Amino acid sequence: MIMETNSKTLNWRFDVSTFKLLGRELITDRITAIFELVKNCYDANAENVTIEFYDVGKLSENSRIIIKDDGHGMSLNEITNNWMVIGTSSKRRKTVSDPPYTRTFIGEKGIGRFAVEKLGAKLLMRTKKEQQTSWNVLEIDWDEYEKLSGEQLELFDQKKTVYFTDIETKFWTEEAETNLKGTQLIMSCIREVWTEYDIARAYKELSKLVSPFGNMCYPFNITVKSNEYDNYLEKRVESLVVEKFVTEQFSLDYDLVSQTQEIIKHEKGNLVKIRQEKPSFGYIKFKLYHIDQHAKGLFRKTYKGTPFEGFIDGVKIYRDGIITTPFAEYEADQNKKRDILGIDKRRWSGFWERLNSHDLIGFLEITKEQNPLIIDATNRQDFVDNPEYRVLKEFIIGQIAELEKYLKYKKEETQKQASHELKTAQDNLSTFTQQIREIERKHPSVKKDLEILEKQARKATISIKKGIKTQEELKKEIIRKENLYLSMLSLQEFASLLAHAVNTKIAKIRDKAKFFFDRFPDEQLNDIFKGYANDFYHQMVSLNKAVEFALSFSKSNLEPSEIEIKELIENVFEQYQFQFDQEQIRSIVEVHGAVTLSINRKHFEDILENLINNSIKALRMTEQKIIKCTSTVEPDKLVIYFSDNGCGISDEHKEKIFEIYFTTTAEEGGSGLGLWIITVRLKQLHGEIVLVESEFKPSGTTFKIALPFQRGKQ
Repeated sequence: MIMETNSKTLNWRFDVSTFKLLGRELITDRITAIFELVKNCYDANAENVTIEFYDVGKLSENSRIIIKDDGHGMSLNEITNNWMVIGTSSKRRKTVSDPPYTRTFIGEKGIGRFAVEKLGAKLLMRTKKEQQTSWNVLEIDWDEYEKLSGEQLELFDQKKTVYFTDIETKFWTEEAETNLKGTQLIMSCIREVWTEYDIARAYKELSKLVSPFGNMCYPFNITVKSNEYDNYLEKRVESLVVEKFVTEQFSLDYDLVSQTQEIIKHEKGNLVKIRQEKPSFGYIKFKLYHIDQHAKGLFRKTYKGTPFEGFIDGVKIYRDGIITTPFAEYEADQNKKRDILGIDKRRWSGFWERLNSHDLIGFLEITKEQNPLIIDATNRQDFVDNPEYRVLKEFIIGQIAELEKYLKYKKEETQKQASHELKTAQDNLSTFTQQIREIERKHPSVKKDLEILEKQARKATISIKKGIKTQEELKKEIIRKENLYLSMLSLQEFASLLAHAVNTKIAKIRDKAKFFFDRFPDEQLNDIFKGYANDFYHQMVSLNKAVEFALSFSKSNLEPSEIEIKELIENVFEQYQFQFDQEQIRSIVEVHGAVTLSINRKHFEDILENLINNSIKALRMTEQKIIKCTSTVEPDKLVIYFSDNGCGISDEHKEKIFEIYFTTTAEEGGSGLGLWIITVRLKQLHGEIVLVESEFKPSGTTFKIALPFQRGKQ
């Protein structure tokens, strides 16, 4: 028997660094942070929300992000007992908002408010209820928490430790008109620059906030403002209507009376709805739209240059009318990315038949009532991995597979019809030729007139036979060509460019070496000799780089492998982190969307490494150095924006930068090969690179790289 002696109780306490764990380290995407705060506005019965980006293009004391709503606001009691309680249970005790809207609460974990710490180091919150005569004002300086956290690492006396809950927060009131209500979050000391690309992405994602299933009887309007970018001086967020671009579609519902869920099945060229018993994950509503190549072209033409340009990006999940887990950021598991249903994981299995996120727009509606076991992960990257969620993913993939079967059937039927029509045309021409001959036999007088017609019929018959033969050969070659499309390079062009590179360098070395041979030694020419020797060294380094490039090409396996783009980009940037630290360069990598491409890994690494090396040189004279790599997913390609805020490229050089050996950084070791190598590598990947307007204008450089997903597919 164990005897209890000196019994006492212990209390949980939170280290002062808790704010960072719940803020920037938990919510690792800036757009997710915006979403969390906007969803709080929704829960507050707001009708109108304004997100203002003020002086965020270049960080300064004036930089602000302000989120305002006209919701119910908070009293001092609500601030004290709800807003300032970590993991508050207020939204779990009361699951809907006040009348007249009675919205089902979206946020219930009680930590979404820490998204403010992700966006800025300081927060000023002003909030009031409609009948109150003053604003309740709260001020938080997260830098003070950071400072205390750092100081406590040096403390040895545990009695002096300050805990998160010990820190006092400044509070006061300000007079206000009684008819005003709502909450204002004013975030300053902004942590990252927001370019127009970033704001455009925020706008596009906010346009998906409300489910198209929702028949809202109340307004929820969002407006984005920016004082720096003309396209967003004041732009109301609008939802995109996709139906006019749809090639195929289906919609699933459920019936509580019969307790059945609709599903689709492909049956002999038709998508048939059938009913099955309630799935383990609960009832769902599901709309899925397929966009074919022709419709994608129309979509791109219609929305080119707008935030909706890359809107075709897979299935989004909504709970009670509002999007949930909008950004599944990088995880080792492919399914824990933005493509949280694992659609794109199947991209290169059955290349021609598989649909991917860039062929589909889908809306999956769940509810707290019907799907209680489909639970958001706290990090907002996915749902909690449990049996119900896994079955849900299998269900959705299964429904997409039925659509694929249907589309494959239609394609095969079209091909059969084309083959049948060719064969029919061949038979008809044969019959036609026989009829001409019969006429010639019966009426010899018209034989001469009919010879030309008969000759043309024979030619047409031969052409049709060739067409039929070619069609059969193409069917046999399609698998082999699938691989060739991914890695084909013009060897003649490559050999020509490499020979030019080597010959140019050798010519420069030869002429100066002859001067050396003829004139050395000569004390009066020592400075020239030293200069030539230095030039020999740099020419040989450049030549060696060209040769290494050739060797890497010849030795690399041209067969593609499946590469997770975000993992690859982050690995390359990690390799440069020591140099970034030495050069005091802040690197920003924001890869949005789960993308797996079948490409040559070495070739893609060459592209990134040369871009980074160029940027490092361009940043030599810049104080606040930034290298930024952002990717977006468009319907048929991956687009990467690679930027730095360095010296930029002058207008006179913009047309020459992709030429071999053209460089403006020779003194910093530039060889003029970097951008040329990038263009060669991208040709192998059927991609392209162009110079676009700098994200960090008026200085800096931004390149846009486009990599197609499915090459050769019609």
